[in-house]
Amino acid sequence: MGREEYDLELPKVSPVDSGKQALDEESTDRLLDIVEKTPALHRLIFYLEFDTIRRPSEIKTLKKNSRYDNILRYEGKTRSITGTQHAVMTGRLMKAWDDYLLIRPIPATPEDDQYLILNSQGPYKGTKLHTITVIDKCIKELCAYAQVKLPEGEQPNSYLIKRTSITRQLKECPDPKIVQLQAGHTDLSTTMKYNRVTDEDVKNYLDVWEDKKGLINGSSHRRRSRKVMLLKNQEELNSGYRIIENEY
Repeated sequence: MGREEYDLELPKVSPVDSGKQALDEESTDRLLDIVEKTPALHRLIFYLEFDTIRRPSEIKTLKKNSRYDNILRYEGKTRSITGTQHAVMTGRLMKAWDDYLLIRPIPATPEDDQYLILNSQGPYKGTKLHTITVIDKCIKELCAYAQVKLPEGEQPNSYLIKRTSITRQLKECPDPKIVQLQAGHTDLSTTMKYNRVTDEDVKNYLDVWEDKKGLINGSSHRRRSRKVMLLKNQEELNSGYRIIENEY
């Protein structure tokens, strides 16, 4: 007897309830592959948004001394459950940070020199960012380069990357409170608004859950296992391995 198949049809969440959407898995993977091949500024901005889940308004005010080893301290709207404004930096973000400092424009004034990201061209070259235009421009260029499939009604911008990051991390992280801390949300319910569960997610979970249950219960389910055994018979040596099915 084989395992029972589940044909689940979950209630659809209305656009009003689901709010803004995130990039799908394929587009996200393509974006992550592409970003490593882009200039330091693009990598820095993307990883600040994707890895530390920072808002563009928080990114533009970052200073060179905002980094303490692998901890990023920021000023902005969000505040973590610990009461502080910080996020943990990934290795790839720290590398992008260091790479950008090597090609960072010459600061126009000592005050501008305090800030991490500076305007790189035009009459404001070397000055701190006053708007998020440069940040959003980098994200738009990355999305265009990766040819990502945008959700209906969505535009390539920083908030799309932020939503995509939280959505993905909630699927991969065993404890949503870890994502809550990284995102700087004081309430877990705010983080869980980004939890986009699909029918396929539920089916995959049930498959894993049933497999674990079968291993615990033993005889509660009869399963077929495929075992690869090395045959010692001389006439079988040429074929190498034979797949033998055992039922228990």
